[in-house]
Amino acid sequence: ILSNSTTGTVAPGTSPGTLTVDSVFSNFGTVQIELGGTNPGQYDTLAVTGVANLGATLQVTLVNGFVPVSGNAFIILTADSIADQFAAVNYPSVPGIAWTITYLATSVRINAQDALPSCTNLTTPVNGATDVAVTTDLTWAPATGVVIGYHLNIGTTPGGTEILENFDVLVTTYDPPGNLPFATTIYVTIIPFNATGDA
Repeated sequence: ILSNSTTGTVAPGTSPGTLTVDSVFSNFGTVQIELGGTNPGQYDTLAVTGVANLGATLQVTLVNGFVPVSGNAFIILTADSIADQFAAVNYPSVPGIAWTITYLATSVRINAQDALPSCTNLTTPVNGATDVAVTTDLTWAPATGVVIGYHLNIGTTPGGTEILENFDVLVTTYDPPGNLPFATTIYVTIIPFNATGDA
């Protein structure tokens, strides 16, 4: 049995490489994983022939100038079976990238994906505007980051959807169907989204 103590660090390979553990592995400290590319051998792998009892910390760093892009995935640990999950995972900061971890029956994978887009705001008409024409078009600021489109809701109460409900718009302007209600406060919600999820 290989037991990593609370003050210990297990770091496979030599920037990067594979460490094979021919026994049960129990982690109470830190597992250090280096990512230097997307091909096997370019990133660290911990290969356990027994049960991998995970816990404590996974620390992920980038080496050799590697910058991941959305869609990259790395099998960082294999085992006969996986028990528990890492209590904490520390990822490198990469602009536009969000990280996730997937625990499978016999492996652990970390994934790089698009970060959620930023929120946006209505620019025409501006928030709180009065005497707005019932035929007005809606325009909003482009969200930053990777954006597929915008979920649009229009109602007469905060968060209301009785005029338009969760309608997807791929640009930053929209002409509501028909005229907006006369002498009525209108509430508009615009939610940028991408393949990762909603802002």
